[in-house]
Amino acid sequence: ICRSLYTNPDCRTSADEDLLIQPEQLEACCAGLRAFDMTTTVENADAYEIPWRKAGGPLYIELHKDLFPTESAAYGDLNRFFGKVFDRAVEVEVQGEPVLTMNPTDHLFYLLCHGFKHFLHSGFGIRQIADMVMLANRHDNQINWAQIAENCRLIRCEKFAAAVFRIGEKYLGLEKYPEAWASVQADETALLADVLRAGIYGGAEETRLHSSNITLGAVADQKQGKQGGKGITRSLFPPAKSLRGRYPYLKKYPILLPAAWISRMASYGAKKVLSGSAAESLKIGAERLELLRQYDILD
Repeated sequence: ICRSLYTNPDCRTSADEDLLIQPEQLEACCAGLRAFDMTTTVENADAYEIPWRKAGGPLYIELHKDLFPTESAAYGDLNRFFGKVFDRAVEVEVQGEPVLTMNPTDHLFYLLCHGFKHFLHSGFGIRQIADMVMLANRHDNQINWAQIAENCRLIRCEKFAAAVFRIGEKYLGLEKYPEAWASVQADETALLADVLRAGIYGGAEETRLHSSNITLGAVADQKQGKQGGKGITRSLFPPAKSLRGRYPYLKKYPILLPAAWISRMASYGAKKVLSGSAAESLKIGAERLELLRQYDILD
């Protein structure tokens, strides 16, 4: 859908295509993908995302029953805004084929939430802002800007969204800055610097990726009314929930968390964990905590 907004869709590359389905459609969707000679290595129907690949080709599809991992204490609650997204869906034509997708209001708010999710991790890239700009320019009159602004207020990303739109207006051709944000004061320069440093999904630097345990932990602690954890402890010994993707056995056997910590440290290498790279991750984490405070995401 985002690619179709661009004059030349091939200029907007994507690593994967995400398909959102209703839970009761899972079996039928998996059967349809298998019929198209696609395969998956994930047999767990409860998995947040099920990846499918086409042998001998670049097609990579991720099947989702939820837009965000429900187990995430930092942003799993974002799913509540999209509970009736299928009831509000619209059909658009892409390269001559009908495609069911979110309506413009839901879609723009989702793109904001998706960027916000990656921002809470280790950062997000300029391409995601470009997608928001293209969608806003194409469907401005169909978007309920007041509803999006209220949703952003509820999840404490009002200033984040304001900064995103300012970047779009100043540098990426956003034709109309949304009036719903007229009274929100946010300096976009700090966010722009973070975006340019982050890479596509915050993966420009390994140490930056590791710092996400600090920022995610701080947001989760605030939502749960807890005292924030120590940076070094959170970075080196994250909770089981944040490691389930890499160590699936933790979902069934959380008692094995210490084993996952040991495996994780061994994979980084003792020198990396206990010296320079750990210190750099903590430094980046501290800087990004200040950034979250600047945009009122953290107290």
